[in-house]
Amino acid sequence: MVKQKLKIAILIQARINSTRLPGKLFFSFFGRSILQRVIDICKEISDTRDIYILTGPESRNKHIRIISDKERVKLVYGSEKNVYLRFSNFVKKNKKYKYIIRVTADNYLIQPKILNDLINKINFLKYDYLYVKPLSHYSGELISSKLFLKNKKPSKLAKEHVTWDFRKNKKIKKFYFDKKYLGLDHKNSLTLDTLEDLILLKKIEKDYPKLKKLNNYRFLRMLWKIYV
Repeated sequence: MVKQKLKIAILIQARINSTRLPGKLFFSFFGRSILQRVIDICKEISDTRDIYILTGPESRNKHIRIISDKERVKLVYGSEKNVYLRFSNFVKKNKKYKYIIRVTADNYLIQPKILNDLINKINFLKYDYLYVKPLSHYSGELISSKLFLKNKKPSKLAKEHVTWDFRKNKKIKKFYFDKKYLGLDHKNSLTLDTLEDLILLKKIEKDYPKLKKLNNYRFLRMLWKIYV
């Protein structure tokens, strides 16, 4: 875990009623639900008190509370479809955090080392937005809270793809690792989004028990060549 000079919150984007694979948060991977595994990844980066699950309205997502209570992370209800609003509202209400890390709950192979490497960059160099280019399912994004405060009129694409406006804004000071960082193929990475993805996840679980380990990017170098 990197010693953080700045106050950083890790925000897990998650909801139950995903369009293509509803309830995917609760599918099991090595004896842990997908959401629990992502929480485990976040615990490699930060103290539990700075980890939050950002979800839709309580009426549709109240069962996430079972996991958030068990794992002792905070659950924040918000807009079902306007994901950008979930993040901007959080930033406005929690001004102690100068940066946030955005991760999504369906990226079960996020590598804690990459997130720590991004944090190292922000600790020594002042960037406003840090990520792996193109957006990687093996990583998250490190974002200055002030970007949400300044962006008064988010685009339609930003409402679903939260950081869209930041990536396209040439005036924002950015840092990124490239698509081959750590020898991984970040352009073609594994996630859980469809029924086909779920079938593949269960096959990986059966065939490659080493992936139970959270930090395993060396093994992933081989894995994507087989499946992606």
